[in-house]
Parts: sequence; C-alpha cells; structure tokens
Amino acid sequence: MSGFSARTQPSAGILDRLFARALYLESCIERLVWIHCDLIGFDRDLALAIRGQVGAELDIEPSRVVLSTTHTHSGPCTLRLIEAGAYDSEYADWLSHRLVDLAAGAARKLSRCRMRETVQPLDLAFNRRTKTLERNARVHAIRFEREDGRCPAILANYAMHCVALGSANRMISGDVYGRAAQRIGEGTELLLTNGACGDLNPPAEGVPVEVVDDYARKLLRAISPPLKEGPGEDDRPLPASRIQEKLAGAGAAACGNPVQRPPRVLADYLCVESRSVWVDFEPFTESETRAYAVHALENEWARCEWPDKFPHAVEQWTENRLRELRESRQSKAAELDIQFIRLGETVWLTANAELFSQAVADLAGNGEPPIIACYANGLAGYLPPESAYEEGGYEVELACLFYDSLPFRRGAYWKLISAAAAGL
Repeated sequence: MSGFSARTQPSAGILDRLFARALYLESCIERLVWIHCDLIGFDRDLALAIRGQVGAELDIEPSRVVLSTTHTHSGPCTLRLIEAGAYDSEYADWLSHRLVDLAAGAARKLSRCRMRETVQPLDLAFNRRTKTLERNARVHAIRFEREDGRCPAILANYAMHCVALGSANRMISGDVYGRAAQRIGEGTELLLTNGACGDLNPPAEGVPVEVVDDYARKLLRAISPPLKEGPGEDDRPLPASRIQEKLAGAGAAACGNPVQRPPRVLADYLCVESRSVWVDFEPFTESETRAYAVHALENEWARCEWPDKFPHAVEQWTENRLRELRESRQSKAAELDIQFIRLGETVWLTANAELFSQAVADLAGNGEPPIIACYANGLAGYLPPESAYEEGGYEVELACLFYDSLPFRRGAYWKLISAAAAGL
C-alpha cells in the first residue's frame, strides 16, 4: 500500500473496491479522454506510456489524454517511493491494459449531451500548516446530460488530501473521494478530481469509516445540490459534443443550478492545449548531499513519526543521490506537464505535482482562477510556494526523501505558475 511511511505493510484486505472511470468527449474539432483512478498517483514514465497507448488505440494525440488520480493513500503503489510501499511492475502492466480497454469502451458508445456547471462552497478541508479551516473553498462540478435527461457522468473537483483513514489503516480503499464516487447513484460516473491540496487535509485523520462517509456525503451534497424546476435560460447546450459513460458504477445525481454565464460557440466548449515546463532541482555536491541527510535525521518530528523507517529512508535517499553523482547522471530539473482544458466557460488546469492551496489565488489574477486538477499525468512531488520555504516543514524539507528526488529549488513554483498563467 502506498501513501504512508508509518503504515505496517502489507494490506490486510479490502474496505471498498478501487475504480477507474473514463470520460470521452468529442466535438467537431476536438477530442478528449479523461481517465480518473482511485490511486495515489502515477510515475511520469508510466503515465506517458499509458497515455501513448490510449492515444494509439483511439487515434488521438496523447496530449488529449488526461490520466488523473484521487491521491488516495490507501491503494496500491503506482509511484516509486522510498519506505511507502513497494512498486509492483506486474500490477502497473496489468493496469495499463485495463485502462486502455476502458478508454476504448467509453469511446465506442457515444451519445449527444448538454453540459451544466455548478459551483458550491464547502468548508471541509483543513490547512495542516496553518491549523485553520480552509475558507472560501469551492466544489466545481460539470454534469453531462443526455437528451432523455439521464446523466452518464459528472466531472468534479475539490482540494483535500485523501488521508482520512490514516496510516493505521491497512484496508484497500478509495478513502473519501472513492467512497463518494461509489455513492453518487446508479447510472452516473463521478470523476472526482483533487485540486491544489498540498497543504490541505480532511478535518481529522485516522477516523472510523463512518466519519469518512460523513465527509463523502458533504462532498456529494455540494456536487449534486437540489435540482431546479424545469429548464432555464442558463441551460447551455453542447450541440455536437458527445460523451459516453464508463464501465464501473455510480449513479443518478440531481443537477444544481448552473452558474449563469453567456453562451459560447462550440470551439470554446472543448479546447485542449498542453505544454511542458522545466523546473530546477537544488543541485547538491557530495558534501551537500551528506549534510542534507544529517540535517534531516536531526528532525525531531520525523524521528517520532517514523522511528524505524525514517533513518532507512534517509540512508536509501543518500545512497541514490551519491550514486547519481558518481555516475554523472544527477537530474538538474524535472519536466512538469500541464494541460489547459476549456469545458464551456470553465478552464481546467492539470498538473503532475502537489501544489499548495495558494496556487488558486496566484492564478486568479483579476479574474476567475482555473479549476486545478493535480496528480494528473504523473506526480513529481511537492512544489512549495516561496512562503513555505521561509516556514520549512515536511513538504519543503522531508517529502523529497520519500519521493527519492532532490528538493526543488526556490522559484520552481513561480516558474510553473507563470507558465500556467501565460497559457490561460
């Protein structure tokens, strides 16, 4: 199981099944496949391979494939981490084939749909660094409706780490997001993506499953508020946009009042752009590598949190960095992949990193910020803002040890944010 170094391995059973859900959208000029999984994240190489295979199967550019995850910390390890679950190549290979089949199945059965959007406030996430409730957080949801009124899929987003079950849990589970998606109702697939939650947790961690389900119900109430009576002027048709439901089960949810915005032409309803951004690691010499390891081992909180595993993680990380130096293959930078996806009047930004909640405000400028879907198309680790470097903490100083990478250099965050803002 992946996500927690403090967890006793291996898994002890299944609390709830994990699902992958696929959304296939097509307009007269654009196509998009969005695959969403109850997993912690993907290695970038694995994500690139799966997106390439899906693209080849559907004759679509891999840049038009999104591969995102809920970031549950109670699933199999699809990331190569240190002391946080063993990566299983056989499982990754099996999963790749299943996801390609899933996307192909979605694309084979198309139906004409219209799209409705809801935006609801939800004060649920808790900022683990400031120890305060995350105010003004919102749940975004796009509901796809067929002409007969049925809803095959909802694409939604909220920012909160899927860690409610905690490190003591050894049962496979989708945690809050996975359990919410399974309760949406029969006939509807809920792709509940995770946002800029690098510093956001649920209200409590290590809670009973009944509390996890209470969190899930609060999310569902925001995703599917009561349906208004009859169609209104703000119902926005998608004349040539089509969607097909996935293969595994959610259901019929009520549609909320769409946010009123002026209609746009078809090209604005589905438009996809992709780009890569190189962000720098902090280059370490041999002596700097050893000094970083020594400093990490002096962290009292880490020694208490992971008394047995943390020293081994630091030792393994140090060996790996020194080997890279000896073999002249130390990574100077990481390639981050971002996508800009326009659905109706909304703009979604995907990123293969853990961004802090501050990213929403930093990308808002003078207007509406994009809907940020992190843990998409890989996972490079935490990308802290400048203020976090001043404060220090796990995400800045220690997380790279488990991600088996060098820490990002200060300014890396703003390089990504600048590239994203330029593309909006």
